[in-house]
Amino acid sequence: MARQQGNAAVPTKSWHYVLLGAVIGGIWWSGIAEGSPTTPAWATVAWQATTTEPEPSRVVGHYRFTGGTAEVDALYAAIEDVVKDMNFIIRPIARNRLRKANIPSNELQISVSDGSIHVVRPGQAIVSAPADGSLIAWKGQDGDRFRVRHRLLDSDRLMQEFYGDGNHSVNIYAVRDGGSEVEVRTEIDADLLPKTLRYSMSYERRDP
Repeated sequence: MARQQGNAAVPTKSWHYVLLGAVIGGIWWSGIAEGSPTTPAWATVAWQATTTEPEPSRVVGHYRFTGGTAEVDALYAAIEDVVKDMNFIIRPIARNRLRKANIPSNELQISVSDGSIHVVRPGQAIVSAPADGSLIAWKGQDGDRFRVRHRLLDSDRLMQEFYGDGNHSVNIYAVRDGGSEVEVRTEIDADLLPKTLRYSMSYERRDP
């Protein structure tokens, strides 16, 4: 597979994972990568600045999507910017699959139990990983395998990372407005994309 953002043949299984976008965020890889994964500099700095493991009390909760058509339109615009320079045969395939994979879910749940952080979205495989930031193997909804980890940057921010064969996706769940909202910021790098896909989605806390 190419660099998590370039272009060549489009592997079907990989395309299906260009999200966990909204939660999960976004993914575009197939198989487990070899070697040490690379975390974006901005995320690494935030993590290293945390000397003690914070409690995720402000991030934990049930949320519903409130971004509406404005944020979906912004997602589509970001996707268009990514695919505009791709081959004219591949471009519509990439556009459609990126759109489908990254449409936000109506509901989002973040919870903590047994030393792990769990991110749940309706109709998707539950993403569970140790709260201490350990990298573990994880299998997606369609059976593809990835490496995933959850890191608490501070009490208001949870970072979720997915690693595949030369591909990397990051989701930051950040508390806003005194804890009543969560913004999910996603960055997807894939060998078959010419540039990074970046977008964000808004969720409002609700009672379970």
